Amino acid sequence: MRFLIFLAALPVLAHVVSMSNGELRINGAVATYELRMPLYEVSQLSKPGDTLFDNIQFAGGRLIEKQCSTSAEWLQCTGKYLFASDVKELGVTCRFASVTVPNHVHMFRAVKVGGESEQRFFDSTLVETNLTFRPPSTGEFFLRALVEGFRRGLSGITTALFLFAIAVVAQDRKQFLLLAGILAAVELVTASFAPTQLSPKFLEAAAALSTAYIAIEKILVPKAGQRWLVVAILGVFHGLFFRFFAVELSGAPSIAGFATGLLFANFAWMLPASLLTLLPAKGQRIVTWILVFAGTFWFGYRILM
Repeated sequence: MRFLIFLAALPVLAHVVSMSNGELRINGAVATYELRMPLYEVSQLSKPGDTLFDNIQFAGGRLIEKQCSTSAEWLQCTGKYLFASDVKELGVTCRFASVTVPNHVHMFRAVKVGGESEQRFFDSTLVETNLTFRPPSTGEFFLRALVEGFRRGLSGITTALFLFAIAVVAQDRKQFLLLAGILAAVELVTASFAPTQLSPKFLEAAAALSTAYIAIEKILVPKAGQRWLVVAILGVFHGLFFRFFAVELSGAPSIAGFATGLLFANFAWMLPASLLTLLPAKGQRIVTWILVFAGTFWFGYRILM
């Protein structure tokens, strides 16, 4: 019963995934930070500009000037920072997820006048990091991307819900492992190589709808064949969602590391999902309806917001 309650609560966690981006341009001891964030992320804040600047800090930097403006969908802010000396390394703290929504992701890029640059993804699990502006080794590229891929796969929730849906439509554990393996393969290939210009909001909505679809198919056509093909087709949307993060990486080691991290995240979610194959028929029907609700609710929320 506790597991069913946890499953029912997943859409509350999942529907709040969203993105913002920021770039810090460093020129000696002066830096300019530009931030773009969807307006619906800050609608609950009385002074969004002040709150956001309070929740991003650059070690040794003093905010001397800031301004914000709004367009139809975006809040755009610019801040100017002064450091005591030329910036060689930079400590960054970003807590946007604590003042916007829990699953907020901030894509941050720092660029120095000389051409050196660093990039990070901040969320509730990563709020502080140090930028060295030195070329990483091949191993560091791979390891950094692996950790990022694992974090994305584990915290994205999209793969988790879809794996739960696969578990309840599978006839036995053997078929579940086959379908989960097909999903992982499609995700890795798509996330590594597929071109995409689609927004993460659309891809997240499509991934949610895929969960609802496969659960409804279980209810209407419990003995349907060729589910491997359905999983492969719907898995493309999940892979494209992760591709959004992968395209920000450069070089074969980074892409390989990100894909490896995604694979590990799939393995991590497969264990709790496989437990659903052990439920009696009545329990699986309850879980199936929960997944229909979760996928439909999540899809509708992302389309409307």
